[in-house]
Amino acid sequence: MPVNENDCPTVAALRSLGVVIIGITNMHEMGMGISGINPNRGTARNPHNDQHITGGSSSGSAAAVASGIVPFALGTDGGGSVRIPSAFCGMQGIKPTFGRVDASNTSLESSTVTSIGVIANNVADAALVMNLMFIKASDPRFFLPGSYHPVRCLSEKPFSDMKFGTNSEYVSYCHKDIQSVFETSVKPKLPNLVEVQLKELYMSKIAHMNIILSEILKIRRFCGTIERR
Repeated sequence: MPVNENDCPTVAALRSLGVVIIGITNMHEMGMGISGINPNRGTARNPHNDQHITGGSSSGSAAAVASGIVPFALGTDGGGSVRIPSAFCGMQGIKPTFGRVDASNTSLESSTVTSIGVIANNVADAALVMNLMFIKASDPRFFLPGSYHPVRCLSEKPFSDMKFGTNSEYVSYCHKDIQSVFETSVKPKLPNLVEVQLKELYMSKIAHMNIILSEILKIRRFCGTIERR
């Protein structure tokens, strides 16, 4: 499919490899929420139950994949906006490390925490799409040296050869049903699971909130959605 001159590098890379872009999807208003509710443009419904939300902010992307309209969709994630709707809709969502995906020529040009990510039906599909998106950025702001190696699906490497980390305090914040599944179904499958201390966990959440809110304000001013004062 021909590359449009207005495409961002990520979309251009996908088009050049034959990916057909069929449209854009809805999202939480201004990307500023995790519910996916948008009173102005309409709210995307969860395909598994239309009385439930999709999660956000990339709500429409997750709904499109979960309903079978498309095999994968892109979204942006600065605080869970790809991962949350993926979890709500039973999909796989990946937020790549900042600098692995070129975000130039997008509204993310002023961001240091938000990345273009993928929502797909399974880990293998998500890894495939991520590999197609990995191109060396010409803009130094979006270039992470040494990051352009292929993503391998976990099934290609036995869990016994890998080490996983968990933080009990973080897990304790989850709903009791999720904690139960983690203890009974996840832990037994990870023989090399070690406890990891996250001493700055609370402060990191405060830092993240301040950074992303200030950057979103800057982005919205750049896009003309917020009047300069």
